Amino acid sequence: MTPLLLLLLLAALAFGNTEVVKYTISDSLLSLPVPSPDSQWPVLSQSHQDKKFNITPALSSSVCTEDDQKCLHRLWTVLDTTGTKWSSYSTYMLRISWPAHFPTKFSINIYESPSGNPRLRYARIDAIVDAVHTPPSDGIYPFLPHHTSTTTSEEKWEPVPFYLDLEPLHLGFLPESMIPVAICIVVISIFVYKFIVPLIDRYLQTLAEQARRELTSNGFKRKN
Repeated sequence: MTPLLLLLLLAALAFGNTEVVKYTISDSLLSLPVPSPDSQWPVLSQSHQDKKFNITPALSSSVCTEDDQKCLHRLWTVLDTTGTKWSSYSTYMLRISWPAHFPTKFSINIYESPSGNPRLRYARIDAIVDAVHTPPSDGIYPFLPHHTSTTTSEEKWEPVPFYLDLEPLHLGFLPESMIPVAICIVVISIFVYKFIVPLIDRYLQTLAEQARRELTSNGFKRKN
């Protein structure tokens, strides 16, 4: 019983949300809404596929203007797929993952590079509070751990930790990180088909044969 409870607790800790955007290097995307990329923007590339960030969600989507580079509820990133290993791929996936107990909604927008390089894209990630707004808690409602405020107009939310991951897609749909899982599923399927299914089939045939003999025997006894 104890191992089962432990597994349930671990499963609860593993709950998370994910937002995904897929794009190809041939896609015609929106132009970058800022005059020029900032050299301080973090870069996701072949050598740095994933990074962890923290961002404070906004109370509404209208807090940040489209070209605001200094908004505290937004993250700009560079998507660099010019690496030698990634040069043979044309489809990529940008994924955001964050703990489910943070009531946050993320939106992702992908933009073309001003240089015209199709393997250089830019992503704008916006975080918005995705929860029912409540009156100020002032410590009265301990079940609202991520919300603290003194007045309804001064709501503050804790920064949300999240991972940003850029991956190439094999065959246009299979993430590179899922290949080991896919191989494992194929191997297990072949093993089940070659060894388990025949055993089940023979067992079912034996049961059917026994039932047939019993029906035949009962019919013969009734005739006599």
